[in-house]
Amino acid sequence: MTILRVSPSGPDAVSDNQVPLDPGPGFRLRMIDLSSLIGDGSEVIPTAKTTIKAAGFGGSDANALSLTFDNPKPGARYGAELTFDVVNTSTNIDSTVNLYLDVSVDGGTTWNEIAANTHHPSAAADLATDVLSGRQVTLRLPLGLGSDLGVLANSPSIKIRAAAAQPSYLGGAGAELYSPTTASSSTTSKGTFYMRLEECF
Repeated sequence: MTILRVSPSGPDAVSDNQVPLDPGPGFRLRMIDLSSLIGDGSEVIPTAKTTIKAAGFGGSDANALSLTFDNPKPGARYGAELTFDVVNTSTNIDSTVNLYLDVSVDGGTTWNEIAANTHHPSAAADLATDVLSGRQVTLRLPLGLGSDLGVLANSPSIKIRAAAAQPSYLGGAGAELYSPTTASSSTTSKGTFYMRLEECF
C-alpha cells in the first residue's frame, strides 16, 4: 500500500472521514501549467515546425515555453495538453495547422516528438470577419508511463514544449495563433495559449 503524505516527514493525507488515502492509478501527484499571451497577440504560424515562445515563433529554441518536473519516475504516469485558438485570415484558402508536443528527459539537451495532430481552419468570408472563422485547437498526450517517454531512474527532469506549423499554406495571409488582449466574446473563438503537464500514479 502506498500512503500519500503531505510531505516526506508530514502527516498522512486523509479523506473527510480521516481514512488515509491509498492513491490508485491516475491519482495526480503534481501538475504545472501556463497561460500566456503570445507575441503581440496575433502571430502567423510558420510553414515549418517551430517551437512556441513568449515572443511568438521567432528566435532560438532555447527560448521556447516549456514545463518541467524535476526528479521524474519511470513508474509514474505523465500526460500533457496544448490548447490555443487560431484564426484563418485568408479570404479563400483553408489552412492546415499541425500541433506538436516534444519531450526532453536530459535537461533540454535532446528533444523527441511524442504527440502530433492536424487541424483545418476554414478561410474567412472576408478580412473584416476573420475572427469569426476562429477555432480552438488542442493536442493531448494521454497518461503514459515515464519509462515509455524515456525517463530513467536517474533522469534529472522531464520537460515538455510545444510547436506548430501550417505546411500547406503558400504565403500571404493564413492561420494565426490568436491571443487577444481583450476579453473573449461569446460570438467569436478567442483565447490564450495554454499548456499543462501532469504527473500521476
